[in-house]
Amino acid sequence: MGTVYIEDLRPGMVLSADVRSRQGRLLFSSGLSLDELSIQTLKFWGVTETLIEGVDQETLDHERIRELDPAQAKAAWDETNRRLRLSDQNHSAVRELKRVTFINLVQNGVVVPVPGNLKNNHAGDHKKRPDLARLANGTSKLASMPGIVAQALDALKNPNISFTYVAEIISKDTALSAKLLKLVNSALYGFPEPIDTISRAVTVVGASRLTSLALGVSLINVFGSIPREVLDMRSFWEHSLACGVLARLLAVTAGHPNEERCFVAGLLHDIGRLVMLKNHPGLVAQAIAQAQKESRQLFEVEQGLWGFDHATLGGQLLANWKFPSSLERAVAEHHHPGSKTIHQDAALVHLADILAQAVGLGQSGSPIAPALSAEVWEHLNIPNSALGAAVAQAQRQLDDIGHILLSGNEEANA
Repeated sequence: MGTVYIEDLRPGMVLSADVRSRQGRLLFSSGLSLDELSIQTLKFWGVTETLIEGVDQETLDHERIRELDPAQAKAAWDETNRRLRLSDQNHSAVRELKRVTFINLVQNGVVVPVPGNLKNNHAGDHKKRPDLARLANGTSKLASMPGIVAQALDALKNPNISFTYVAEIISKDTALSAKLLKLVNSALYGFPEPIDTISRAVTVVGASRLTSLALGVSLINVFGSIPREVLDMRSFWEHSLACGVLARLLAVTAGHPNEERCFVAGLLHDIGRLVMLKNHPGLVAQAIAQAQKESRQLFEVEQGLWGFDHATLGGQLLANWKFPSSLERAVAEHHHPGSKTIHQDAALVHLADILAQAVGLGQSGSPIAPALSAEVWEHLNIPNSALGAAVAQAQRQLDDIGHILLSGNEEANA
């Protein structure tokens, strides 16, 4: 009898103990021989590990490694160690992060990523030390927050406003409405029947949650004008989207009351870097080059060059735009979620960011994954097995929702 993680369950395996949901509901009894339906049911209920007769996770991992070409295994392991070298190697969650990263590198082929596609065509830009207040207060090169979203946010502050009114506001923007409906009907939700109107979407998802999604969808378009020779925006948004999806999945496991908010926080966590790119592309190029050369976290290099990092700038921008304070804190504190009292949204984005960078889901410019905060991990109180389960589920969702959210942006960057 041993523990097997959900992504390695196979039909024919036999449960050696009862399986319950995180809420305590009995799902299956000991002695059940698993089939595809029962495995999918366990995934649906958020189960991340079970006790199985005659096998355990360590045995399955060793069998997987024995089937690999030794050179391939070594290359994958070396790259795993490089990406996660800043984290405490003795921490159990970091060991699991390395296991998940190694497996994904082996499955997808070991590729050492080049952060973005950044070219420094602004050689004199490094002489201009950025001003945090100027960049965040709207006088810099940055479009204002989309009016439709601002109206929806204001409406939600009024407890007497109906969901119907919020739906009417969002419906005024036909392009935004179309993307939101595609998103609600995607693998992100998996509703059994199609949702064909914004009013219906507000009903089933919730006005606050749908408005949060509208924030994320709208801001992708705000930054769609950054040219391809400055940064590979497709890869950047793939990382941001992966961070959002992972934060949402981990939020469900952690029992967070608003997983859509975490999705948007993950999607927007690097918005400050885009503001820097709009205004000081040469400094961004310098920071990325220095981080690569010294194998350091990019946000630390930013602090040295500018006096602040992209997280601080992003949080200040959202505060000036009067975004909900939860989103502001999640963005501002995602590299240091334990610097004050731990903010759960920031903690989830912190973990999602590390996970996305470790397994190579897109690229935001940082050459290595940030260090995992042990304090944050303890605060989240999720099992190690949730990491691999989140990556496996995120990869199934990303192709679908990536096509929805990023369509049109490639043309904008051409």
